Amino acid sequence: MTVYELSEDQLEELASRYLDEKNAERGEGTSWAELADPFSFVSRDEVIKEHDCYDFGNDDFFCTAGR
Repeated sequence: MTVYELSEDQLEELASRYLDEKNAERGEGTSWAELADPFSFVSRDEVIKEHDCYDFGNDDFFCTAGR
């Protein structure tokens, strides 16, 4: 499935990972607040644009693994 077909939970999980990777590139850690509400720190459009070329499966996400 494409990034446009992800559920809200999957998209939020993807945003948390994206934010964590961006913080790591800057040599910074990621707070629990950032992970809990990633769209307060990174835009949906940025996450979607960054992952537009990927093909995802349910097993790529903790929230839907094994379904």
